[in-house]
Amino acid sequence: MRELIYNLIPKIDPPQQKPPRWAIIVFYKICANLFHFRYISSFKAEAVKETKLNRYPWKTIGPAQVNRSTPEEFLKKKCRDDKLPTRRSISVNADTRTSFRDCLQTEKKAPLPSATKDNQLTCTFSGRDYVTLNKIAAQELVPKKSKKILVDTRHGDKLDLTPSGLELLYVNKKEFGQVPDYLIERGKAVANAIMQYNAYVKQMQEENALFTVTEEEKQTLLAGLKEQWQCRYRQYQSLPVMIDTPPKMHRKLWLEKVLSDLEKDIELVERYQTIYVAH
Repeated sequence: MRELIYNLIPKIDPPQQKPPRWAIIVFYKICANLFHFRYISSFKAEAVKETKLNRYPWKTIGPAQVNRSTPEEFLKKKCRDDKLPTRRSISVNADTRTSFRDCLQTEKKAPLPSATKDNQLTCTFSGRDYVTLNKIAAQELVPKKSKKILVDTRHGDKLDLTPSGLELLYVNKKEFGQVPDYLIERGKAVANAIMQYNAYVKQMQEENALFTVTEEEKQTLLAGLKEQWQCRYRQYQSLPVMIDTPPKMHRKLWLEKVLSDLEKDIELVERYQTIYVAH
């Protein structure tokens, strides 16, 4: 098979040309004509009629169909009143009970009360003279105090005198210049708290108070310390001359420390005349 060099050259696709405008218009017209020839139901007319007939039935005022009056009954009394339907014939198996509407038609209204003197209310008169009593009450009535008013301009502008601050109110009160009750109660509460605190501090001081050692107790304490020192000193003198083992060395060091502490305690007790001891 022979291979041509022209087949190796890439080919450029020709540009796509848009159809002319008149062709697009013709296409849309053809589609519109086809749309008119779609399927149409044979019951379309009846469906449209029923839809228009039963549309918005709740927007009517009164019944759907009203019997119109004739021209001869124009502007006559009760010419537009709806007449109730006539009563149907009662069959053998029908319900013989009367309906509520029939009861309203047959029932009579109660008669109006007569205008005779028997039915009128009898008026009872008393012997009290209310006019005279009202005069006496008006004479004994305490006159109402007039409102205090302050006129502050020449045009007659006025305002209440009491809240204006120009009248002495608080100076004339009985409680003026006295300590308020709540401050008295607060002072009592503070004094009570201070008293309780002082009592608590005194109690704590008594519990933690220092007491002095008497002379007899001091001499007894010194005698006991010196006796203890003599006992430990005899033990120290009884140690062997050759101290070559660890137990002997520890024993000697312990006795020296005990003797040193006892000497310090004896010196401390003898130095001060008065000694205080805490609980």
